[in-house]
Amino acid sequence: MDHFGVMAFGSRLKRLSDYLFTEVESIYKQHEIGFSPTHFPILRQLQQVPALTVVELSAKLGLSHPAISKQINKLVKDEWVSKRIDEDDNRRLFIVLTEKGQKEMEKVEPILNAIKLVMEREANNIDARLLYSFNAYEKHLLKYGLQTWVEEEVYKNVEDVEITSWCPALKAPFKTLNMEWLNAYFEHQIEKEDLIILDNPQSEVLAKGGYIWGAKINQECVGICALMPDTQHSFKVIKLAVDERFQQQGIGLSLMLKCIAKARSKGAQYLSLETASKLEPAMKLYQRLGFEIKTPVHGYSVDRSDVYMELAFPKG
Repeated sequence: MDHFGVMAFGSRLKRLSDYLFTEVESIYKQHEIGFSPTHFPILRQLQQVPALTVVELSAKLGLSHPAISKQINKLVKDEWVSKRIDEDDNRRLFIVLTEKGQKEMEKVEPILNAIKLVMEREANNIDARLLYSFNAYEKHLLKYGLQTWVEEEVYKNVEDVEITSWCPALKAPFKTLNMEWLNAYFEHQIEKEDLIILDNPQSEVLAKGGYIWGAKINQECVGICALMPDTQHSFKVIKLAVDERFQQQGIGLSLMLKCIAKARSKGAQYLSLETASKLEPAMKLYQRLGFEIKTPVHGYSVDRSDVYMELAFPKG
């Protein structure tokens, strides 16, 4: 796959990962280590911190709660770990190494040291900064996302669209474009909350930690949207509207990409939005960007919404 260059980077990483896993698995078997290399990260964490909950393990390892739970069940069955109720709070369940697990981790230690030595030595023989560079590249991709960059590249030349951050000149089109959109699709479902936000973008959006962007063509604002903090770990997209004359030209996409990039740069775990099932072009745009339909925990913010969507960001 060398001749494909960077286009096959993901496939080559998977191939290397599968190869290394198979090699380590063979080493474990050769030295009669009882557990799988798959379970080493959990066992190592429990060796370093004697008692952790599934939630804590999930956060430390960057894996989903269900993935951790599945591995824990296997480790409990094989008696490498056990579950223990917190004496101070019986709602908390700790995962701890069993005596068998502790002894096996001590047994594997010299093998792990040898693996580490060989891996570091061979990496340094190729390039002394190989591991450092890979770590930086991985963090950068996980933080900003390949999809965002690619979509920006694909649509950066859409009729010279300029995406600008908030300035007082955007106040009028923020209301005008959204009111045109509301009157076109939801004439009888415009709510008081809509008008409060549209009349007061500085106090209702910016002052609450939000952001507003405008899309301009030839100095005319033809698209608008806002991004608001939602929960401690998430943001939500609101008030996205594009002038009817310029719809289906990638302007909504460009504004959404700004929201996605900003939310990721602020460390959000996910981005959410509300929409209506009758707005098929909008639904297709959101799904194309990776948003998935979910059930809203606190219901819908306005009566006209009947679809709630989230875009989860990878942990990194």
